Amino acid sequence: MDSAEWPLKSDRRAAVLCIADDACLNTIVDPRLGMKTHRNRTPQFHLKDCELAIIKKQHEIYNNFLSKDIPYTILPHNRFGEVNGAKVVATKNILKNIVLFELCGQLFPFSDHFLVPGVNDFSTVTSSVNDKNYMFLGPIAFINHDCKPNVKWHSRSKTLSCVVTVATICSTVEITVFYGQNFFGYKNCECKCRTCEINASGFFSKKTAVNTDPLEHALQEQQVKHLTTGMELQSVTDGNKIVVFKHLICYDDIIFISVPSDFYIVPDDSFQCDKCNKLFKYRSWFTNHMASHDVVGLHNCNYCPKTFKRRDNLIRHFLTHFGGISHDCKTCGQPFHLKHNLKTHIKYKHENCVRIKCTKCPITFKDKRNLGYHMNIKHDYKYPYKCPCGECFGAPNQLHKHRRKYEH
Repeated sequence: MDSAEWPLKSDRRAAVLCIADDACLNTIVDPRLGMKTHRNRTPQFHLKDCELAIIKKQHEIYNNFLSKDIPYTILPHNRFGEVNGAKVVATKNILKNIVLFELCGQLFPFSDHFLVPGVNDFSTVTSSVNDKNYMFLGPIAFINHDCKPNVKWHSRSKTLSCVVTVATICSTVEITVFYGQNFFGYKNCECKCRTCEINASGFFSKKTAVNTDPLEHALQEQQVKHLTTGMELQSVTDGNKIVVFKHLICYDDIIFISVPSDFYIVPDDSFQCDKCNKLFKYRSWFTNHMASHDVVGLHNCNYCPKTFKRRDNLIRHFLTHFGGISHDCKTCGQPFHLKHNLKTHIKYKHENCVRIKCTKCPITFKDKRNLGYHMNIKHDYKYPYKCPCGECFGAPNQLHKHRRKYEH
C-alpha cells in the first residue's frame, strides 16, 4: 500500500488510538514500572481536530487508573515469556459483581491492512455481534488470560469497555479474564495460563506440569477431595495452614486461597443473598429480603386487586379497607393509617429534611434507597433485579414495569 494512502479512512481512529496509547505508556506507565512496556510503533500522521478527543480520553483513562485510590494496580510480569510484560493485581479485597470502571480501554475497528504481525496485533478483539476486528488499548490491555478468570468483559459504550468481577478477588491475587475458546490455538491447546498448568491441560498437556505449591500438587494427585466451606487443610510439605472458601479463586468446583488476616470471613450461621450478596443475621430477615427480588405478589388482598410480596405488607394494607387507629398530622391534618408513614410525611414535608445529594451528579434524593437505585442505573451500572426472561434492571420499579408490559 502506498504510504501516502496510509492510514485508510476506516483505520484512522484505530491508528490515533495506537499513537495515543504509545504516548501514555511512555509518559505515565513506564516511569511507574521502571521499564519499557509494549509499543504499537504506529507511524505519525496529521490528525484532524475531531480525532484529538481520542488522545485526550486515553490520557484521562491512564491518569485515572494510576492516580485514583482504586483496589488494583499494575506490576511487572514475565510469566508468559514476553519481555517487559505486566499484570494487573488486586491491592485490596474486591467482591463479586463489582464493575472495575478504571480498568478500561478504548476500542475502534480496523481493516486487515492495518495489522502488522508481531508489532501491533497483541491487543485486538473480534465482535461477536458484527464480526469486526477492533483495536483495544488502555490499562485493560494488561489483564492477562486465564481459563478460570475472575473478571469478564463489560461494555460501557460503543468505544469504551471495562471489566466486572465474577468472583471475589483477594488482595495480591492477579486479575485475569478469558480471551476466548480458540485464542491460543484450537481449543486453547497452546494456553500457558496458571489454570492450565495446574490441570496439566493446554500447553502443559504436552509435558509434566511444574508444581511449586504443595496444595496444587495434592490437587493434581487427587489427594484433596470433597472439601467444604471453612475446612482447614494442612499443606502436604511445609505445614502452612490453607483455608478453603466458596466463591473465591476457582479451580474446577473447589476454590483455594491463602486468606489475608484482614479478610472478612462470612460466618457459617449467617444468611447471604445470592443475588446481591447482602448478609443477614436471622433467617426471617433473609426471607423478607429475598421476597424483594421477586416482583410477583404472593399474598392477595381479598377486597381489591392488589398483591404483596410479604404478608406483613398485606396486613398493613388491610387498614386502608377497615380503618383502625388514625394518625393525623398536627401541621396539616392529613391522616395516616401507619405511624411510620406519618413520621415520613413530617420529615419530608414539614421539617425541610436535607436531601441526599449524589456524589457524581447534581441530582438529590429524599432517602438512601432511591439514591442507591440511581447509582445502580446511572453510575455503577449494577443490575441486581433480574426477570425470568434474563433481562436485568437497576431498580425494582423498572423490573415491575417490564414484567407487567410483557406479562412475565
